[in-house]
Amino acid sequence: MKSTFIYLALFILLVVGCTKEEIDTPTSSNDDFEELEIEVAKLSEKLVESEKKIEELTTLIDQENRNDIEVYNEINSRIYILESLMSHIPNLETRFGYINEVNVDGSSITLEIQFADMKQDDSAPNGFVIEEKEVSIVTLDPNASYFILVDGVKISNVGTVDELEEAVNEYSRLFKIYMANDEIVMLTEQYIP
Repeated sequence: MKSTFIYLALFILLVVGCTKEEIDTPTSSNDDFEELEIEVAKLSEKLVESEKKIEELTTLIDQENRNDIEVYNEINSRIYILESLMSHIPNLETRFGYINEVNVDGSSITLEIQFADMKQDDSAPNGFVIEEKEVSIVTLDPNASYFILVDGVKISNVGTVDELEEAVNEYSRLFKIYMANDEIVMLTEQYIP
């Protein structure tokens, strides 16, 4: 009986030992799984935060683009208003033309201008045609302003007559010419061929 008892005790120890090992192994896997779940949760939080930041930046970029478009439209509207008002000033005449030559004689500055008409023509590639007219010598007001196009779209103020002459010599530029009392008071480049 003692031997049966010993065998029974050994059998119980063996069963308990095996069962304990089987329970320990899944517990170890459960701990690893829980750690992975925690890491996934942390990464999910970071992903959500990053998506929020991307959304905020996208909103800011959209606002800036809308602001740029609004500013551009505002400037165009103001230009239209000013040009409309200027057309009603009795002594102000506007024409189009090319500056062929800049002549400086002491304090007197004259420009040789090939006047032109800019007419709308839907069949033309750029939507208009330019018809050259007479050539005239016109005096430049000493306080006149000159504006040229840079990169085809940006308007740049040319500060001196020498800079104007340099710009005119680069290529043939079509200007809108503003004259008052037979003197040019402003030149604004209109088109780059």
